[in-house]
Amino acid sequence: MLSAWYKYLTDLLQTGREGLTIALACGVGLLVGVAAIAFHELLHFVQRIALGGDSPLSVLPTLPWYWKVVLPALGGALVAPIVYKWAVEAKGHGVPEVMEAVALHGGMMRARVAFAKALASAVTIGTGGSTGREGPVIQIGSALGSTFGQILRLSPERIRTLVGCGAAGGIAATFNAPIAGAFFALEVILGNFSIPTFAPIVLSSVLATAVSRAYLGDAPAFVVPEYTLVHYGEVPMYAVLGMLMGLVAVVFIWALYKSEDLFEHSPLPPFSRTIVGGLCVGGLLLIAPEVYGTGFEAMSRLLHEPTAWQMLIFLFLLKLLATCTTLGSGASGGIFSPSLFLGVVAGGLFGQFVHFVFPDITATPAAYAMIGMGAVVAGTTHAPVTAILMLFELTDGYQIILPVMIACTLSTVTARYLHPHSIYTLKLARRGVSLSLGREETVMRSFQVADVMHTPAPTLSDNTAFQQVVSRVLGSPDPYYYTVSPGDQLTGVISLHDIKTFLNEGGLDGLVVARDMARPVHTVAHMHESLSECLRKFRETQLDCLPVTADATSTQVLGVVTQTDLLEVYDREVLRKEFLGTLPDPTAQDEGTLAMPSQYTIMALPVPVPFREKTLQELDLRVRYGITVLAIRNTTSSGYEDRLPQPDQPLQEDDTLILAGPREDMTRLQREAQAALPSGE
Repeated sequence: MLSAWYKYLTDLLQTGREGLTIALACGVGLLVGVAAIAFHELLHFVQRIALGGDSPLSVLPTLPWYWKVVLPALGGALVAPIVYKWAVEAKGHGVPEVMEAVALHGGMMRARVAFAKALASAVTIGTGGSTGREGPVIQIGSALGSTFGQILRLSPERIRTLVGCGAAGGIAATFNAPIAGAFFALEVILGNFSIPTFAPIVLSSVLATAVSRAYLGDAPAFVVPEYTLVHYGEVPMYAVLGMLMGLVAVVFIWALYKSEDLFEHSPLPPFSRTIVGGLCVGGLLLIAPEVYGTGFEAMSRLLHEPTAWQMLIFLFLLKLLATCTTLGSGASGGIFSPSLFLGVVAGGLFGQFVHFVFPDITATPAAYAMIGMGAVVAGTTHAPVTAILMLFELTDGYQIILPVMIACTLSTVTARYLHPHSIYTLKLARRGVSLSLGREETVMRSFQVADVMHTPAPTLSDNTAFQQVVSRVLGSPDPYYYTVSPGDQLTGVISLHDIKTFLNEGGLDGLVVARDMARPVHTVAHMHESLSECLRKFRETQLDCLPVTADATSTQVLGVVTQTDLLEVYDREVLRKEFLGTLPDPTAQDEGTLAMPSQYTIMALPVPVPFREKTLQELDLRVRYGITVLAIRNTTSSGYEDRLPQPDQPLQEDDTLILAGPREDMTRLQREAQAALPSGE
């Protein structure tokens, strides 16, 4: 009975109705609201155990010095097995992992990430690690949204939307900022403001906030005095503030990844890095308790109490060092709160200067400190709309919205001018992932040459006699033969065109061998390079086939890759990214087809008898029928799994072909496959 209801529900959800997507988004919002409350309580539980109270600035001065030093290190010891063994995605600030899942993996995230990130971040922050809460809640919410979609077997596009709903709900519930949460998901996670995406994310954000407010109350994160624009002569000063905060953002980005590199290339074993990083942060706590955890309590004091400029410089440097050490060593947390802190102290410092020079036309330094908060967030994330809305909701202060807009916009422009990547996209760029290249280029970067190359390569010993070379080349469908020395070391290439010049000359057998006919090979593909890089080589050389070696230092021929192979992957994956997740279960009692745009159909076709033990390369369905093989599906005990089709892998009896093509060609394929059956079958 339960399985029948589950099938009915999944079939209903796969119809693509917008109302159902909104209903699912509401469910994700409610779920993430509860998860945000649970994370809030877990964080405060860890902090009470670590400090014996909820106010770090009040409790830390009363603790023994050695406990301040050891406490973050203990947290690092607890976090290490989580981020290095259980879920590596929980390491660092987490948002880039969500962006990569949306861009490359159809929104697929492991369910365990939500629990691992919650536990690792609560321990890191609760024991004094200098990180923020937004990274954890974004990753927790996104993982829950992704898991929700995977359980219901939704299409990749809908799973991506639910991931955005989870991220929006996490931000909204944690910071009591529903508008900023929605725009963060749209601006940063999805990069899509379309109406079908906008509505579910806004509703998820609103419902998550409602759940959070019902439990935690409706107070803004910072209660600040009422500030106004004192004089329109302040506008240029806020513009300068924005540009300076953009510079601060770039310094923060550079320092964070420099710290990661230092720990990564250090001789320290991975498990010990978070402990060493914790000891360093503990040493900083001895002289500046303000760097403990998220720093919200310290920021609130800085916004209300006058602070000497020397102290502001001191806190800026120590908070920067503490945050980079915490995250660089592999601990878990976000970068929003540290960005806010750096903005408070840097903005306050600038405010003291302009108020000293122009006391009659400027607001108090605290006003500049508050605007600096949003400006640094805008510069680090390259998301000015989110920063503007978040500052408005965090402070509940609309009266200085014009200075906020000016500062956040110019901070983003300055940061982009000085550094092309945000604090999120730089992490992806260092992995070779670029979100600015578009979906198609991203698809090609997500596969390697090893995924599509043919083995073994057509090779000839460079001592092969002339007549044997002619017989092999003329009798083979391969366009090129590669000459190799002993050990399969590549020495040259022979094509049909190359041997034509020798065919009109007689008496060459015994005089000419393969090496005499071969041309040098100037370009080779490597197994582990992306298809994007390989396609670039095809374009530069105007060749349609390349030999494949292990890497740039190897000359042993392992296989060949053709330009056609790359283009087939491109075509197949662009279709598969959008439509594969909408396929019905092939065991279902229906036609097994699903309508696509432009008169196309996707069909789940059990391998016909004439196709068994043949390869896709032999069948050549694209040329014969204009049909693309998206995947090969196998039924398992837990449902089914899809694998990437390999051109030289024989098809088996229990395989199911996932095909995409014109409806008429699908019908013709089925008819001809049936006609090819032996009589009586």
